[in-house]
Formats: sequence, structure tokens, C-alpha cells
Amino acid sequence: MSIFVKLSGKIDNAKASGYNVVMKFEKYCCPICSSKLANRGKSCFCERNHCFDIAKENYLNLNISQKSSDKAGDNKEMILARKEFLQSGKYQPLADKLVELVDKYSGVGSVLLDLGCGWGYYVNHIQSKSEKSRTYLATDLSKDAIKIGGKLNTYVDFCIANSYHLPLADKSVDMLLCVFSPYAIDEIMRVLSDDGKAIFVYPNDYHLWELKQNIYGDNVHTKDFEVDFAPLKEIEKTSLAYSFELTSSAQIHNLITMTPYVYTTPKYMLERAEDVGKMQVRADFGISVLEK
Repeated sequence: MSIFVKLSGKIDNAKASGYNVVMKFEKYCCPICSSKLANRGKSCFCERNHCFDIAKENYLNLNISQKSSDKAGDNKEMILARKEFLQSGKYQPLADKLVELVDKYSGVGSVLLDLGCGWGYYVNHIQSKSEKSRTYLATDLSKDAIKIGGKLNTYVDFCIANSYHLPLADKSVDMLLCVFSPYAIDEIMRVLSDDGKAIFVYPNDYHLWELKQNIYGDNVHTKDFEVDFAPLKEIEKTSLAYSFELTSSAQIHNLITMTPYVYTTPKYMLERAEDVGKMQVRADFGISVLEK
């Protein structure tokens, strides 16, 4: 027997109508046997009695592909840097655009999945700003990220899960969001409903161009982002470009830390960019809306 879990949203202006209260976490499936989960208060059980506890921070851990999910995904430093940067509003125009597109292409009662959600900035923004009631799911490999997301917004079902092995039933998702996340096409095709839509966000040529110039100097160059979306069909493509100002070395550090540059670039080059202290930077996003 399933019971309701008390909701206590912590996002400003979070609307109870923004969450389709059926049962918390019951859109997910058991990662062991793939049967549906039933919420029994503090834990979720499948029909074969596999049990998954609901963490006090309001999330499920359904990642069984690694011995320990504590070290999987982005580390805590990257997550906190990304959180501080995104909360400064630098990428809010992108978040607002996603609200517009999600409302355009998905209706009331639909199921939205933010794949590789991080700490949930985009799904939280959509949930709090959308005028349509739907069920919100959010998955990521990083335990640190999911814990933050679960604490911030109980209207979203946060789950530690592998994008290439999602604990979701076939054709159970109506709208999928993928912002700078791995393109797990086989799983995306499996979980999308027959008329499901997916929104992908990726960097255009001049995204963070000035930051790259300060890191790499004359060696910086454009690199076209290429991905074959097939068998999904592109039904809308747009770009979003604007400039924002970084006003301190700390802000530059946060932006660098949330990018792949922190892994691939010598430390002295990153520190050289941080020492600039202030810079105007271009954001240049590509956005594709796809259908199954």
C-alpha cells in the first residue's frame, strides 16, 4: 500500500500545482528487476520487495552500476561552484527560454525528466515558473548534486541514477531536458513516449570565448559542436547569445570550475585567467527541440 509523502517546497514561489501529486518517486522503477516502485512513507518497494530508502534530503539512490555512488559524477567543489555561479543569474536567460519551450511543447499532466540535472537549477526554475502542472523527475550521478537539489525543492523527484541505465519504464517520459549532459541516445529513445519531445542545450562556437582567450591566449579556436540526433527529428532550432560580466576572481574561478577546462588545462593557465579579476564574457547557447 502506498501513502502520500508530505511536501514542503523550499523554492521561492514554488507552487503545489507545479507538482502532480500522485505519489513521490513512483514514476521510477526498481533498478534491479525493473518493476514499478511503490512509496511506503520512508522507503520505496517494488513488487519483488527490493527496498530503497528515501533520504532525509528528499532523494532516492537508484544507481547500482557502481559500488559507491559517493564518488561518481561531478565532485563537491564543482557542484558548489556551479551552484554559486548559477544563483548569480548569469544563465537565467537560458533558464527562462527553457520555461518557454517546455510550456510550448508539453502539456498539463505530462512527465518531464531533467537528464544529468546537477543540483537542479534548470528543472527547479521550470517547476517554479511554468504555468502548467506536470510531474518533474531529475537524475544525476553525483550524490553531492542530488542532495542539494532534494533539499531545495521537494516538488521535484531527485534521483541518483546513471543516464545510460535509467530506472524508468519504457515510454514513461513526455519531455526530456538535456543541458550540457551526456547524449545517451539509446536510453532517451527507450524512455520517451511515442510523441515525446527532447530539448538539448549545447555550446555554440563563441560560447565563453573571452574566458577561453584569457586561458589559452592566441591558441584559442572555435570548434563546431556536432552531434547526430538521429533517430530523433529536429523540429525547432534556435540560438541564445548575450554577454554577462564577471566582476571578481572568485566569479571567474567558479565559472572555470564548472567547465571541463578544470580537468584539461594546466593549473597555471587557469590561475592566469582568474588573476584578470574582471571580464565581459559571451554566452552562446545552441538549443534544439527534437521529437521521437
